[in-house]
Amino acid sequence: AREIPFGIQAWLMAVYILTGFLTVHQLTTQYLTTPLATSQVTKWGCQSATAVAVYALFQHWGVDEFFITPIWFRGQTGWSATAMHAGFGNPQFVSTYLCLHVPLFFVFRDRKYLVGLALVLAAIALIPCRFTWLATALGLLTYGALRWAARWPKTARIGLPLFLVLSLG
Repeated sequence: AREIPFGIQAWLMAVYILTGFLTVHQLTTQYLTTPLATSQVTKWGCQSATAVAVYALFQHWGVDEFFITPIWFRGQTGWSATAMHAGFGNPQFVSTYLCLHVPLFFVFRDRKYLVGLALVLAAIALIPCRFTWLATALGLLTYGALRWAARWPKTARIGLPLFLVLSLG
């Protein structure tokens, strides 16, 4: 019998990663060539994260018009009955997606982005996924350290990225 070294899941993940890299390459070389385009894409990311957070919060509260609970979930209580997957299929994917967008909300000073940040943080807090709580906290600490270091003289800032890499890794 012919053996396959990896299952289809491994090959699909490789295709997803390559597709992501190609998308990032196309965005950076073709579209994100001006600060205005970069700002627009960042705004879209914040708005999509806010929409995902609102959907996840609605799922947490049991207000979900778009998802019909499967028969095997009916009558269950606890974590599986209130899983906040928001269309991602898995609560961990939702919380990771939201965690990656948290520092982007600080780019804008508009009040609607602060409200979006509050919704995203509430959704992250309600999803029972400790690694994204830690990743969110580390992302906020790193953002704060970089904002604080921006006030330092240039010679003092050179060692900050090295310090952050060594302390986190």
